[in-house]
Amino acid sequence: LHRFGRMLTLALAAVTMLLMLFAAELLAIVAPASYQTGYDLLLVLAIATFAYALSLLADTALLQQRRPRVTASLSLLGAALSTLLGLALIPRYTVYGAAFAIAGAFVTTTLVGQVAAAQLAGQSFLRLTARTLALVCGVAVFAAWLHRAMPSPTAIVAKAIVAALLMAGLYRIFTHGDSTGMRAT
Repeated sequence: LHRFGRMLTLALAAVTMLLMLFAAELLAIVAPASYQTGYDLLLVLAIATFAYALSLLADTALLQQRRPRVTASLSLLGAALSTLLGLALIPRYTVYGAAFAIAGAFVTTTLVGQVAAAQLAGQSFLRLTARTLALVCGVAVFAAWLHRAMPSPTAIVAKAIVAALLMAGLYRIFTHGDSTGMRAT
């Protein structure tokens, strides 16, 4: 499970970061111009989707140990947290509040699930999950800044360079995870 978990986490991180870096270009290709205003929402929801996908690692570890009540409790926690955050954020921040509510609920539930998997199943990807979530969030902030700071042709070259460096770094983490501190623990 550890090798699979590390491989899944890093593969999902790669796809998510590439999506984030080239989100503006993808939106321009597949969506009408009116969707360009959804760029920032796409970045937030990509973080949420990444976090949700990583919750599968904890769920798998817990289900292996026959702990379905814990996974059900985590799902209920996510739903409750999403609802509460939505009630707090949507009136003031509208659709952005909804996106942040979903992202906050998924990130929290994923991290709590990793802690539960460590305590109850003896398997955790908490450090790897937290670090890759932080990296994905950093790439989202960078992509948003780059989107606003540079003209499109220059930004595409910068994004390609950053993407190549990120993919090389993720490959190194995957192949030499024990020496980089990114172990699945």
